[in-house]
Order: sequence, then structure tokens, then C-alpha cells
Amino acid sequence: MSQAYKLENIKRSYQDKVVLENISLEFEQGKIYALVGENGSGKSTLLETLGLLEAPQQGKVYLNNKEIDFKTNLFSSRQKITFCMQRPHLFRMSVYENIAYGLRARQVLEVNKKIKAISDQFGITSLLDKKSTTLSGGEAQKVALARTFI
Repeated sequence: MSQAYKLENIKRSYQDKVVLENISLEFEQGKIYALVGENGSGKSTLLETLGLLEAPQQGKVYLNNKEIDFKTNLFSSRQKITFCMQRPHLFRMSVYENIAYGLRARQVLEVNKKIKAISDQFGITSLLDKKSTTLSGGEAQKVALARTFI
């Protein structure tokens, strides 16, 4: 298996509170990992770092064996990452358009076929024409996960 992520000596803090310190981890491509810990233990901070949303104050992040430089344009690196937050954030458009967004941004072909497959998998086919603002909390979570998985 090839390495998807590598973190070396990561440190992140907010004001005077150190949230992550001396964190070194490796994540292999194709494997599933779970982050478990108490409230305030740094799980979301670690995910923000992995999602390239926030730079560590110390340490290095590698994506596919390439060191990430947080000071330069991260666009191409971020295109390779999907991130689903605990509370879903959907665009103010239809469910179909929400799911299609990442595919279109990456110029993927056969968008309709892929959306049909993922919406069937998540049991949200009946929601595709609905506006995201009309969804229940559970429906919004399913749509956000479908958008992430696709």
C-alpha cells in the first residue's frame, strides 16, 4: 500500500492552549481510520490539518509523499482531498448540483451515471431535485457524505 498522508512532529495551538503537540502519524491509501478521543482533544484540529484547511505551527505534512507548503497555492493539493464536516455545509442549490459540484470542478465525465449510483447507494435518489435548504438534518448529512464519497 502506498502512503496517503504523513505527519511529522505536528504542533497546533490556539492562543495559549496547545491542542496538538509532537503528532507523527502515517495513513496508508485504501485503509479506513478512526479518530477517537474526548471533547477538546484535538480531533477536529487534526482533521483540519489533514484537509489542508489549517497549517500547523510546527512540523510537516506530506500528501502522497510530497511535502505540503502551506505558504504557496494549495489548490492542486486540495483538489485531491474531500472533507465532510460533522455538521454538513451544503451549497444553496439542488441536491443533485451539490453532489455534482466536485465532479464538475474536476472535469469528471459521466456525471449523471455517477450521481445515480451514489444516490442509490445512500438512498437519496428521491431527493435529487430538492433544494438543499429544504432537507432535514439527516437528509443533509446523507447528501454531504454522498458528495464526499463521490
